[in-house]
Amino acid sequence: MITNTDVSKTLASRLSPVALAVALTVPVFSNPVIAQDADAAEEQKFEAITVTATKRPQVIYEVPIAISAFDGDKLAEQGISDLTDVGKFVPNLNVTGFSAGHTSSVNPFIRGIGLQDHLITTDPGVSVYVDGVYLGRQVGQNWSLNNIERIEVLRGPQGTLYGRNSIGGAINIITKEPDQGDLTKINTEFGTRGRVKADLFVNHGLTDTLSFNMNMAFNKRDGLGEFINVPDAEYDVGETEDVSGRLSVKWEPSNDFRMVLTADGNNGDGGLRPYTVLIDELQSDRYYGGDNPLGVAL
Repeated sequence: MITNTDVSKTLASRLSPVALAVALTVPVFSNPVIAQDADAAEEQKFEAITVTATKRPQVIYEVPIAISAFDGDKLAEQGISDLTDVGKFVPNLNVTGFSAGHTSSVNPFIRGIGLQDHLITTDPGVSVYVDGVYLGRQVGQNWSLNNIERIEVLRGPQGTLYGRNSIGGAINIITKEPDQGDLTKINTEFGTRGRVKADLFVNHGLTDTLSFNMNMAFNKRDGLGEFINVPDAEYDVGETEDVSGRLSVKWEPSNDFRMVLTADGNNGDGGLRPYTVLIDELQSDRYYGGDNPLGVAL
């Protein structure tokens, strides 16, 4: 006589090896799937921008440096047109223009290190390079970033690769090299206070070995008001007008040799940047000190 208990024991003894085999094989096959999904998610999390911060091409998240990089598409998407705009998107970077005068002059600071003066006897603490060429003065560093290849901001001392004037960090601007394609691109923007911004980019292949590209940019905005203490001022307070251009010619007779010649220029002016007056002018008949910081009449 076979009872229900005996049948259950017999069925369990037959299924146990099969169930055990399945239990042991499931983790073996599931681990690679999980690892592949994690790798795919990791690749989607980081945008694979190739940079040359270490003087050789590397994917940005493999560079052992605190670095931020933007390609040309990302610059256009964020509305970044010069170095002062880059400072709004990069941590530890502050770029300010001069209070008045040429619009191409800026003061870049990284982690609090930079140079406020622009005397010929002083050296900056942040180095700026354009296609590997060092810009030693702040005058001319506020480059137009329209239609460039990318910009790289390296934070922290970079003296090993970029010299003694990069104790705060370094900024690399890489322009687009000409190619054999034909491309013409025009962009215009309009805004308040008479703001007009326009840029033109042209790329053309002249022969099988010779090509060129050209970029022109114009940026203008009206001021906030007239100067009351400067007679016959040419510009209003906060007014800017800037014109810049770049021309590149590439000769590539073979796969082993190429030569690129680039010329660029900038002509910009502007009025004094507007400031907010926090207190009235100090009065000589009042005492100012730690116990009376506001100069209240005693």
